[in-house]
Amino acid sequence: MKPYLYLSFIFVLLACASKNVTVNQTEPQIESLITDSKFQPSSAADYTVNSTELKDSTLTINVTYKGGCNGYHFQLFNNGNMMKSLPPKTSVFLIHQAEKENCVKLRTVSLKFNISTLKKMNPRGIVMVKLDGQESYMELKR
Repeated sequence: MKPYLYLSFIFVLLACASKNVTVNQTEPQIESLITDSKFQPSSAADYTVNSTELKDSTLTINVTYKGGCNGYHFQLFNNGNMMKSLPPKTSVFLIHQAEKENCVKLRTVSLKFNISTLKKMNPRGIVMVKLDGQESYMELKR
């Protein structure tokens, strides 16, 4: 009887020890684009854009920045200006609302923004969107 008890106990220990635990791998929250005709972009960015991807109306921006020990906050702005081209072109501006801190760790995060409101610039079709500081435009389809 004792050998079965010991085997059962060892089996329970091994079963508990082999569980995979996922910590802090949540999908980033999708923030909204802020449209403000009075918005004036600043020239100094305290972050590096590693990559961008536009899928449907969600713009994903992967950035690296210093800090973040006390949290971080990024916002995406558009000032409503549009180039009169076919298709129309506009720019969006990523702003890092840095909190004062002494943390100098490099952090990399993926940010997601809903930019569907830009579709109003061309109700019939495509709007070309460029993240300020980047070279290429992305195609936002109706």
